[in-house]
Amino acid sequence: MIDRPAEETSKIHSSYIRYKKLDQLVDLKTRVCRVWSELNFDESLANMYVKETYELPDGTVIHMGADRFKSPELLVNPFYDPGFAKEHSVDSALIKSIQQIIYESLMASHGKFG
Repeated sequence: MIDRPAEETSKIHSSYIRYKKLDQLVDLKTRVCRVWSELNFDESLANMYVKETYELPDGTVIHMGADRFKSPELLVNPFYDPGFAKEHSVDSALIKSIQQIIYESLMASHGKFG
C-alpha cells in the first residue's frame, strides 16, 4: 500500500471512501462467503472446512472458517442468530427470510396485477 501525506488523503471525499469500503466488502463476500449446502446449518461441521484467507487493502490477512457461511445463512434463516434482533433493537416480528420477502412481494404484486 502506498503511504500518502495526510494533506493529500484528507482531500478524498467521504462518499468515495464509503464507495471503496463497500466495494471491498462486495469483493470479500464474492471471494470468501458461501451458502451452506446442507438443509440445516451446522457450525461445528462448517468449522471442519478449510479456512479461507483474504487480504485487506492495508495488508492485513484475515482467516474465515465457519463465519464465511454465517452471513449468507442469515439471509435464508434469520433466526439462526436469535440474539441479532435483541442486539440491534429490532422487533423480531419484522425479521423475515429472503424467501419470505420474495413471496410477500410476489403476492402483493399479484393482487395489483392479477
